[in-house]
Amino acid sequence: MKPLSLSLLFVLVLAARAAVAADAGVYAIVDGEARVLRGTTWFDLVAGAGVQEGDVIDVREGGLVQAELARGAIVNVAGPAGLYAAALPASGAAEWIFTRGWAKVLAAPANPLRLRSPVLDVDLADGVLVAQLEAAQAAVFVERGRAKVTLPAARGKATPAGELRDGEFAARNGDRTPTFGDRAPLAFVTVMPRSMRDPLPKMAARFQGKSPALSPGREASLADADAWLAGPARPAFVKRLAPRLKDAEFRAAVLARASNYPEWHRALNPEPPAADDTNRAPNADARREKEP
Repeated sequence: MKPLSLSLLFVLVLAARAAVAADAGVYAIVDGEARVLRGTTWFDLVAGAGVQEGDVIDVREGGLVQAELARGAIVNVAGPAGLYAAALPASGAAEWIFTRGWAKVLAAPANPLRLRSPVLDVDLADGVLVAQLEAAQAAVFVERGRAKVTLPAARGKATPAGELRDGEFAARNGDRTPTFGDRAPLAFVTVMPRSMRDPLPKMAARFQGKSPALSPGREASLADADAWLAGPARPAFVKRLAPRLKDAEFRAAVLARASNYPEWHRALNPEPPAADDTNRAPNADARREKEP
């Protein structure tokens, strides 16, 4: 058997990576304006596109996006919403981090879910829940199943807050103690998106074969990134966005508030090159020759 050429091997590696990414699931519903950030580039999101770990989803006002994962979980979000597929492992819980938005999710025994937000985190092993997750407040209603509610990790350690069962509700404003109830309050139900009052449809079977190509848009700006740089996924986004420092506009925006981004200090202020010892040596030798 002849050895594979480097070019063919490279193509096979890319194909394998694409297949792994596609296995994570599919965006089975994309209604209205929505985009996905991959690497540092925004793409217009369309139904049938594969769900990939690391995706940042931005759903505009009135939009609706549903991600159906290969292992059974469903994440349905109504805009305006922002969320990040932080972890989509082959086994264990899938983790989604929200900066804002309404979500209705279904967790399966083989595919539990963890939803994280600035003020409240929720783990759902099997069941359905509806959540409103914002920067300064959060509310969660368990339609079916059981969910564990925790406060976001402080100094690397999360604080258990309580457990919810069928029909129960929890909410938290800012840094206050969460409140719990045996039913969703009218204020929550009234503002809930109408689509989230119905059972979640399963639409992934409509999409078979190759995922559609996504149309690229602009590169991520610092304004796009700030919400993620301020959250629990900061280390990942500091690394991910470092190449954008080569862009003059992005770099200028960072320099204007450089103290907010200490991780990029060295990249913004590179050390001057060290003096060349080989150039100094002859001068030193000449001085020694002149010495008595």
